[in-house]
Amino acid sequence: MMVLMWSSWRIFSNLIGGGVKLFYTIPNFGNPSGITMTYKKRKAVYELSVKYGVPILEDDIYGNLRYRGRRIPNIKEFDTEGSVVYIGSVSKILAPAMRIGFLAADKKVIRHIAKIKEVSSNEVMRVMQYALWRMYEENDMYIWLKKICDIYAKKLFLMEESMDRYFPLSVKHSSPDGGMFIWVTLPEGTDIERYCWESAVQLHIPVTPGNGFCVIEPEKCTSLRFNFTKENMEDIEYGIRKTGKLMEQYVK
Repeated sequence: MMVLMWSSWRIFSNLIGGGVKLFYTIPNFGNPSGITMTYKKRKAVYELSVKYGVPILEDDIYGNLRYRGRRIPNIKEFDTEGSVVYIGSVSKILAPAMRIGFLAADKKVIRHIAKIKEVSSNEVMRVMQYALWRMYEENDMYIWLKKICDIYAKKLFLMEESMDRYFPLSVKHSSPDGGMFIWVTLPEGTDIERYCWESAVQLHIPVTPGNGFCVIEPEKCTSLRFNFTKENMEDIEYGIRKTGKLMEQYVK
């Protein structure tokens, strides 16, 4: 069995008819790249999955965290054949420790997943489920989502502005419309493992090396993942200025 865990349109379109059993994708603000799949590609992905009988696992964990641009329909919204399993979670919009998710799928798929859940971990803690129910009952979640999106949007825009100001010109970064991450790419040949080590040890600023996310030729990856949601505004500007200064030692 080959499981393709990548949002690359090129890879998917080339392999979909060649033994792939499942297509897993984060179409909105994917981790780690922050990339959002276009409407055209979502529709084409669904049509290919139906044609070749390959089910889609659509992970929309970041879908509610949109800060700019218009919402794009989920792949599940095209589904008339029951071939898409749509999953989400409250861990990114309420509390990381609240490991409660949800899914929308064909009834047969749900029954099968329920059996697996029962024998693997029995159930999600009832206290947590009750707390979540009360939270939804007593609060307007749309107001809450707007509040956190407003906060995260300011952090995203500040990090982008700081990267444009402090990073060397040869260093490029993504500009996501939502989510939690910015994908930064240094010139070819950069030793990102050593860069991340120096950033953590000397600057006390942890940065995630991108090669851990690469399926193909990870040794050639020169990208980094930055999370803009955790730190406060002052620390974002400080951290990007310091990491940008360190980059100057690696970029000619």
